[in-house]
Amino acid sequence: MTAQELRKSILQLAIQGKLVKQNPDDEPASALIERIRAEKQRLIKEGKIKKDKTESFIYRGADNSYYEKIGNTIRCIDEEIPFEVPEGWEWCKLGTISDVYRGITFPSNVKYKTYRQGLVCCATTGSVQKEYNSNADVYVPIQYVKNEKQWLKYNDIIMSSANSRELVGKTCMWKQTEQKSFGGFLTVIRTKENVLSDFLYYVLQQLWVTGAFNKNSTQTTNIANINNSILSDYLIPIPPFNEQNVIVAKITNFEPYINQYAQIEQQETQLQIEFPDTLKKSILQSAIQGKLVAQNPDDEPASASLEKIRKEKEQLIKAGKLKRDKNESFIYKDAADNSYYESRNGKVLCIDDEIPFEIPDNWAWCRLYSITNYIQRGKSPIYSTVHKYPVIAQKCIQWTGISLEKALFIEPLTISKYLPERFIQEGDILINSTGTGTLGRIGYFTNDVKGEYDTIVADSHVTVVRCSNLISSKYISLFFCSPLVQNEIENKADGSTNQIELNTESVKSYIIPLPPLNEQNRIIKKIEQLFAVLS
Repeated sequence: MTAQELRKSILQLAIQGKLVKQNPDDEPASALIERIRAEKQRLIKEGKIKKDKTESFIYRGADNSYYEKIGNTIRCIDEEIPFEVPEGWEWCKLGTISDVYRGITFPSNVKYKTYRQGLVCCATTGSVQKEYNSNADVYVPIQYVKNEKQWLKYNDIIMSSANSRELVGKTCMWKQTEQKSFGGFLTVIRTKENVLSDFLYYVLQQLWVTGAFNKNSTQTTNIANINNSILSDYLIPIPPFNEQNVIVAKITNFEPYINQYAQIEQQETQLQIEFPDTLKKSILQSAIQGKLVAQNPDDEPASASLEKIRKEKEQLIKAGKLKRDKNESFIYKDAADNSYYESRNGKVLCIDDEIPFEIPDNWAWCRLYSITNYIQRGKSPIYSTVHKYPVIAQKCIQWTGISLEKALFIEPLTISKYLPERFIQEGDILINSTGTGTLGRIGYFTNDVKGEYDTIVADSHVTVVRCSNLISSKYISLFFCSPLVQNEIENKADGSTNQIELNTESVKSYIIPLPPLNEQNRIIKKIEQLFAVLS
C-alpha cells in the first residue's frame, strides 16, 4: 500500500464512521443540522439572507429508505447514498452546512507579483497545495473585491474549482488571519456553526482523491470547471460535533506517520530508479579491474596484443597510411621495485601516480593512442536541408545509444572536402567533448545506426576514436563508460562552465587497463548479459 493509498483509506474510514468509536451520549448530528436551519430562518426573517427555494431536507423514512425534500417535491435518493453511516450521523447537502463563494474575477493585465499601493493580495489556483502556498499569490486592485464574502476568513476551505480536470476539487485550509482575497478560479467553502471545517476538509479531500469532482466538472477548451450549484449539491456525511473533533484529532495524529511513510516510499522509489544505474557502474568498474570474469592462463597476454599492434602500425607507417606518433608510449612494470614506468620520447618516467589500481598479471597498461589508428575531432559542417549526409552531433549521442533522429545534414557539395577516414565506421567510439552535462557521453557506432544513409560524419564537438582491429573497440567504449573515466572526465577538461572542452591530446593520453583479447570478449558478453537483466 502506498502512502497515498494509506491516506485515502484512513480518510474513507473517517467519513464512514469507522475510524473512531461512536459515543451514544453525543448530541446527534440531526440536532446541529436543525440548529443550522433555524439560524437560516432567523436570518431570512431579519432580511439578511434570501430564502433558498432549493433548500434540501434529507431524512430516513419509515421504510428505512433515504428521501430528499426540496420545496413540495419528495424523492427517494437511496441510489445516491454511497454508504451507510452510524446512528447519530446524518446525510446532508454541502450547501446545507456551509456557504459556498466563488472568487473575484479580474483581467490578467491588472495582476502583479509584488505589492504596490492600492492593491490587495489574492490567492490563485497555484496557492492550493497540500498546505497553502503564498508564493503563487498575486496582487490586484482592491476595487475588484466587491463585498465581505470575497475576503478569506480563518478556517476557510479553499478549493481549486477551475483548472485541469485532475486538479479540480483540490483543497487546502486557510489558517491565517491576514487580509487576502481569492481569484475567480477558486471557491471558498465556509462552514456553519457546529460543523468543524477541518472535518469537512477531510471529507472534501477524500472526494477529490476518489475523482468525484473530476466526474462532475464541465470542460471548456483546456479548463475544467465545477460551479457553486454543483458543489452545493454534494452529499456529505455529518457526525455529531464531538465526534467530528475526535476524528480530526485522530487523523492529525496519523498524519506524521503517513508523511514518514511517504518519505520512506519516496526513498524506496528513488532507490529503485537509481539502483540499476548504480549497479551498472559497479559492474563496469569491476570489469576494467579484471574482477568481473575469471582469467584464463591459456589466453594470449595483453602484452602480446600490444606488440602485434606496434608491428601493425609500423607497416601502416611504411605504407604511408598512418603518421608516426612522436609520443609513442611503452608502459611496463619493473620487477625490481614493483613500480610502473613509461618509456616515451627517449625518456623513462615512473608513472605510479597515474596507475589507479592493480590489474591481473596477463593484463597490461597502455595509452589510448597506442591501440588506436585514429583519434580526431569531427569538423564544423556547412548544413543543408538536403537529407543525404547526416552529421552526428552531441545531441545524437545519449546513454541510451546513438540516434540520427535529431541529426542535421551536411551540404552535399562539401562532402568531397572530407578525407575518407572522417566517415564514421562500424566500431567507432564517439565521445561528446564539450559542455558541462554533455561532456563524456559515449556512443558506440554500429551499422544498425546508419539506416538508409551510406555516409555519416561527426561535427567538431564529437571526438572519434577508431581502435586497432587487434583489440575490441567495444571493450574500450565500456572503459570510457566506467566510473573511473566518468567521475573524473570534467577534471581533464579545459575551459570553464559550459565552455569546457576535452581536447584530443587528453583523449589520446588516457591510460587503459587492457585485458587479453579473449578476456575482452568474455567481459563484453558478461556485461551484456547483466545489463539485459537490469534493463
